Amino acid sequence: MKKTFTIIFILCCIYLFANPIIAGPRLAEIYRDGEDWQITFYNMEVLEFTLDNCAISTNSGFSEFNDGIDFFETVTFTNEDLQDSLYIDWESDHIQSYYDDGNGMGNIDEWSFAPIANWSNSINPLFNGQSIRHFEPMMDYDFLVKDSNIEGGLRIKGYLNGYVYDTNNEPLENAIIKFYRTNSWLSNIFLPDTTDATGFFSSETFAKNYEVSVIMNNEVLIDTFLTVEPDSITTVVFYTEYDPVDARDHEIELPASYYQLTNHPNPFNPSTEISFQISDFNDQNLEIQIFNSKGQKITNLPITQSQNHHISIEWDGCSIAGKSCPSGVYLYKLVSDEKELAANKMLLLK
Repeated sequence: MKKTFTIIFILCCIYLFANPIIAGPRLAEIYRDGEDWQITFYNMEVLEFTLDNCAISTNSGFSEFNDGIDFFETVTFTNEDLQDSLYIDWESDHIQSYYDDGNGMGNIDEWSFAPIANWSNSINPLFNGQSIRHFEPMMDYDFLVKDSNIEGGLRIKGYLNGYVYDTNNEPLENAIIKFYRTNSWLSNIFLPDTTDATGFFSSETFAKNYEVSVIMNNEVLIDTFLTVEPDSITTVVFYTEYDPVDARDHEIELPASYYQLTNHPNPFNPSTEISFQISDFNDQNLEIQIFNSKGQKITNLPITQSQNHHISIEWDGCSIAGKSCPSGVYLYKLVSDEKELAANKMLLLK
C-alpha cells in the first residue's frame, strides 16, 4: 500500500511539474454595456493579493491598475479602475491579462473576438447587454450564461426553434438547419437539425451567438446570425425563395457521396484541393463552380480529362478577378454541361 501511495505521489509531482498552475489573473467573465464593459478576473494565486502587480491590454493599448484594489477569489473592474482607459472592439479585439511575479509582466490569459486557430479562446462578437463567462475556472469554454436558481449550477443552454417556408409560403420539409460558431474552425461541432412536415425544427444547444444556415438540396437558402439565450427559447421564422417545382426540374440526381466530392484541407488558408471520382469522363464538360454564402458565383474551375477518373483541382481562394476572398463558408459544385452533379461546403479561415 505504501508503495502505491509513493507511486501516486511521484506521478502527481511529475504532472504538476509538466503542467504548472501559473499564478495570476484568469479572464473569467466580460459584460458589455454599449461601449462600456465590465471584466471579472479569477484569482489563480493561492495567497490573496491586490491588482497592483496585474495589467490588462486590448488592441487599443496596455494599462496597469490603480493602486490598492483587493483581489481575492474574483474581482470585477471597469475602465475607472485602470491607469489608462482601454477601448474594446467587439468584432475583432484581443483581450489579455498580465501578472508580474517579480520577473516582469507576463501574459496569463487571452480572449479574442477575432478568428484564431486556437478555437477554445476564440469567442463570437458580443452584443449589447450580453455576458460571456468561462463555464468553470481553468476551462476555456465560453458561453452566454445566467445565474441559476438551482443550487450549484449555471444556465448555459437554450433552445432554437422555428419554421421554414418556401417561396409559396408553404412549410418546407427536410430543410437542414445548421448552426455553428463563426469564429471556430470546428464548423461542424453542433449537429444540424431538419424540419418536419410542418416546416418546424427545434434544437437544444449551448447559449452562444451562432451563424445559422438553412440548406435545401445542398443550396444555402438563408445565412444569418442569431443568438441563443441561456435558459430561454429563441423562435424564428425563415421565409425562403425556394421553389419546390423548380427544384424538381433541376434536382441533383446523385449525392455528393457518390462522386466522393470533397476538399482538403478544410478549413483552409489560402488554398485547398478539391477532388472527386467519376466513372465516365468521355464527352463531358466538367467544372467546379464556387459560390459564397449569399449564392453569388465566385469563380469556376474547368476540369481536364484524367486517365484514372480520380480528379483533383486546386482553388487558390481567389475570385475569377484574381482578388483574395474573405474568410467564410463557400459552396462548391461539380457541374457537367450546366447540370449540377454534386455539391459540398468548405470553410476559408484567415
